[in-house]
Amino acid sequence: MALATPLPTARPVPFSSYSPIPSNTPTPLPPSISTPITPPTVAPTQSQIAMAVVSTKTNPPHQVTMEELRDGSYVCRPAGAGPFPAILYNHGGLGTIVGGDLAGTCRALAKAGYLARSEKRQETKQLTGHLSEVLDGLKRLRTHPDADPSRIGMVGFSRGGLLTLQAAITQPENIHAFVLMAPAHGKSAMARTLRQVSPIDDPVRVFVSENDQTQANHVQISQDVEEALRVAGKDVDLTIYPPYGDDGHKLFFLVQEPYWSDLIAFFDEVFGQV
Repeated sequence: MALATPLPTARPVPFSSYSPIPSNTPTPLPPSISTPITPPTVAPTQSQIAMAVVSTKTNPPHQVTMEELRDGSYVCRPAGAGPFPAILYNHGGLGTIVGGDLAGTCRALAKAGYLARSEKRQETKQLTGHLSEVLDGLKRLRTHPDADPSRIGMVGFSRGGLLTLQAAITQPENIHAFVLMAPAHGKSAMARTLRQVSPIDDPVRVFVSENDQTQANHVQISQDVEEALRVAGKDVDLTIYPPYGDDGHKLFFLVQEPYWSDLIAFFDEVFGQV
């Protein structure tokens, strides 16, 4: 930090003790002052103040940074100066089994230029309280000092896909694009949710693998989601990827192709990152 060197100030000359001088004695001349007299300090100009303020700002990081929070969530910041478009990732899984890669997804989104948060939810089989956690993560992401609140996206896998859809219905004004990857039915929760999609005003993409039918028929669920949104007049598109291994659900356990480049291209287009 470079600041202007202040002008030197005069060193005070100590006063000698007072001794009365007879009136008939000539008043002696004061001793010569060896210390130069300095002009009064001049207040800094506005331009000098502005230069000083700029010089105190921390340089933006030149690489992606990742912070693991106490609850197991992650926040990842891109390199360079913000504000950035921001994306919240909602994992899948059931109970203590977490589906998806929280750290890897967070880091990969930041590398693509997005401020990212991977929200780790409570490890319960019941979905009670999970939507509140997603909305709390969304609030924290939107109010992050490096986030652009006018460009907020969301990604959800499996149960996280169901919760992402519910969040977009609950707060359409705060979510501007989202991706559902092999969304889960949540027993009857998805059917109820698809009857309430009218508030959604965001572009939506749905991804699923052709052989994602082991735990549930996620292909059919994805088609039901696409149809309900299309009938409601929403901007939606469904992509069915080729079979992945012996269980297509595992495609989204990792950040990988063929889906990842499609996901980034979608957000880049919506948020003007192209």
